[in-house]
Amino acid sequence: MEDNRKIVIYGSGRYPKDFLYVFDKIQVSYYVDDKAGDTVEQYHVLEKEKKSEVFVIICKYDEKAARTNLEQMGFQRGTNYVSASELFQELDFPIKAISKKKEIYVWGTGDISHRFFEEFVIKNPDVEILGCIDSDLGKRGKTFFRRPIYMPDDILKKDNVFFIIASNLYYSEIKKNLLQYGKREGEDFVSSCVIHQKASWMMRETIYDVPRLDYVCPKAFRDVAVMPEGRLSVCAGVRDVENYNVPLYCSDFSQAWHSNIMKILRLSMINGTYSFCDAKKCDLKQGCGRQILDTDECHYSMHYSKEQLALISQEDALSKDHVFHEENYSIREKEYPDAAMVSFDKTCNLHCPSCREKVYAAGKRKKEELLEFTDKLEKQLLPYVNRIKVAGDGEAFASEIYRNIIFNSQRSKKIHEIGILSNGTLLTPSQFDKVSELYSSIKIFISMDGCTSETAQKLRAGADFERWKDNMRYLAKQREAGKIDFFAFNFVVQRDNYLEMPGYVKMCLGFHADEIKFSKIFNWGNYTAEEFDRVSMFDENDRMREELAEVVKDEIFGRKEVRLFKWIDW
Repeated sequence: MEDNRKIVIYGSGRYPKDFLYVFDKIQVSYYVDDKAGDTVEQYHVLEKEKKSEVFVIICKYDEKAARTNLEQMGFQRGTNYVSASELFQELDFPIKAISKKKEIYVWGTGDISHRFFEEFVIKNPDVEILGCIDSDLGKRGKTFFRRPIYMPDDILKKDNVFFIIASNLYYSEIKKNLLQYGKREGEDFVSSCVIHQKASWMMRETIYDVPRLDYVCPKAFRDVAVMPEGRLSVCAGVRDVENYNVPLYCSDFSQAWHSNIMKILRLSMINGTYSFCDAKKCDLKQGCGRQILDTDECHYSMHYSKEQLALISQEDALSKDHVFHEENYSIREKEYPDAAMVSFDKTCNLHCPSCREKVYAAGKRKKEELLEFTDKLEKQLLPYVNRIKVAGDGEAFASEIYRNIIFNSQRSKKIHEIGILSNGTLLTPSQFDKVSELYSSIKIFISMDGCTSETAQKLRAGADFERWKDNMRYLAKQREAGKIDFFAFNFVVQRDNYLEMPGYVKMCLGFHADEIKFSKIFNWGNYTAEEFDRVSMFDENDRMREELAEVVKDEIFGRKEVRLFKWIDW
């Protein structure tokens, strides 16, 4: 496809639009299809072409007839025509091609390397791994997944070698070592994360998915969320974030922001499939094609078309080939996002039963890793955004990493708006005063799971509830004085606290809350299936249990400030 042949797309409708949104470097000469239309010619025009001067890409859901038509005209598969799906693999790192030219070694024999062998190496026997590398002298001569373990110096001096670094904590250290030997990142070595991500799978997932929503969520084009391990996403409503993007400790922000992974994630919003969004977390996807969508909490305006209103009333989704609006495909991401959410340090002063068993603080080596890609953020991202949000993982004021970001006085001169998600126990008057000196616009989101000391301290283990209330009273005064632009509260509903929901609303209204959000509890791995069934107030079909349904009949839940189990775009 890098030669000078004319590129012809065989197909019309949604498929070629989706394909070319991601394969945006392809220059198309013209389009053909089984029948001529406004923008396509009938495929017989290809009979006039010299086969050596044209290359056809089939972009159709059912391509059998197209292949037959092309072969009857003398086109040969792989020589002068292919199916678009055959090109999806070009979106992945070309490790299979490299394995045919170079000897491949995996650097690392720890947990990440173990997972890489199980999830990639074993499933791809055509990628031959000759051995593993580890600096631990005690491992010399031993094996890892039946591969010999070598010391770095045993292999580094060899030519025609490719290294897969299967380590997070030591990636930068290993990289420096390789660079000293003249090795080039991307050509002679990469992180195992680069190889293991599957843009080709994501492309197939959204192209063959069904359009549901006539709305392009702007978050994917304007916002970025820096998630655990420094992986980029657009918000916490994207599922399986661990599969998206290369962590920032082994990539640059611009590479990740404009990557194939992010292109495909954006395509799923352009084409209306929302293939990678979690319906349990995002009201937009939850309501697709089934019910009226509640978008009160979207910070961006949205308008329903006649098509969407018709779709809402349908029981079945539209056909795969449906295109809502062709102009959507011209929407592209900004060079830098407007808003950045940092959510990658799980350090917290509390240990809530739904989240973790004990208080967690990043250790020395982990903190070094976090500081490393925080330094990248400070250089490559944060100077260019208008708003920062801290933090969706861990506690904003318990983490040294987050505090360094919040209280960066030099950067705050450029970024005037900040959003803070906190449990509130460490957000003391003095801490807030320091924040208000740096930022002209402040939005605060407080998470607490009870309105009595007994419940709060049980579900937010380690919390001093009376001190928390003192902090909230001070913040309430700042909201009254206009020093806080938006003040919201979140309550994770579960068996041990659902009866306190009305009291929680009353308490938060007393704190001048703008919004009071009630969320469903999620199982982050801390519960067995039986335990989660006991604590959750929703059954396996996501239906509200009768006891909870009785509680929410209280007229207080009709208050405009209350959001019952609706996504909050903080």
